[in-house]
Amino acid sequence: MKIQGIVIGLVLLSQSGFSINYPAKKGEGHIGISYKTTSYTSVFDQDGERKSSPKTQSSQWILTGNYGLSNKFNVSLYAPLSIQNKVKSNADFNVGKDLENSGIGDMEIGIGYSFAEQKKLIATATLKQSLGFGKNDQKEGLNTGYGDYATSLHFDLHYQLNTHLYFAGSTGVRKRNKGFSDDFMGEVLAGWHILPSLDLTGSLNGLFPFENGDEKVNGGYYGLYRNNAGYMIMNTTLSYNYNRIAGIAVEYNDYLKGQLIGAEPIFGIKLFYVIKGKEKTEDKQTEPETTPEKK
Repeated sequence: MKIQGIVIGLVLLSQSGFSINYPAKKGEGHIGISYKTTSYTSVFDQDGERKSSPKTQSSQWILTGNYGLSNKFNVSLYAPLSIQNKVKSNADFNVGKDLENSGIGDMEIGIGYSFAEQKKLIATATLKQSLGFGKNDQKEGLNTGYGDYATSLHFDLHYQLNTHLYFAGSTGVRKRNKGFSDDFMGEVLAGWHILPSLDLTGSLNGLFPFENGDEKVNGGYYGLYRNNAGYMIMNTTLSYNYNRIAGIAVEYNDYLKGQLIGAEPIFGIKLFYVIKGKEKTEDKQTEPETTPEKK
């Protein structure tokens, strides 16, 4: 059996542009479109305490995809095509009217290399480059990204215990620009291949800033793309696929702790299409032919 559970489970993770990277095989991959939204009236401050804020809503439409150039090299895309930020008027916070801003976010392209592969274990390294299309200087602080053209390097492990259970882990570092702090990223995941068409995954995702940026650079207001933002967040995703061709996934994300970021859950839904490579002749054979041993 191919690592079907890992393929279906991991390609659906879209909590962030730096979630676990699955190495697609030659001619295979996926493309998906997702919608994510959160609404909150509190943010985590610099010390991780919850503080009241004006009601803020942030929603995104995100295009994701990956594709295997060969069995070793693959490319990936994470593209927030539209980010909509809204803040309700609140006299206590000197917000005299409803505020609204929308725009494109920071896209990210990556190239990955599978440097170790066994029957149940795959190790990859992925280099990612953000395209700083997001606005980090929006007049009223409703930023749509950092706009800093950051570069990150990730290392990932994928392990299939059996036909139903699989695990993955990822670590990475990101070098930022424009005075924003560099940061460290990590994620661990467990997946359950319940049925041929149904997967359930749970993960713990962390972002930890080094706080080595310019102290004068703040980023957006109301927890929107702030400098030194960090968090630990739990993700649960349930995905359904039809014959490994197309499917739908729903996800729920809840913060365990945070810093300079909104403090309420994030909800998401995703539609995806699986790109299949050409079926190899040897895959069609259920049993190889045997020939008499030559003497």
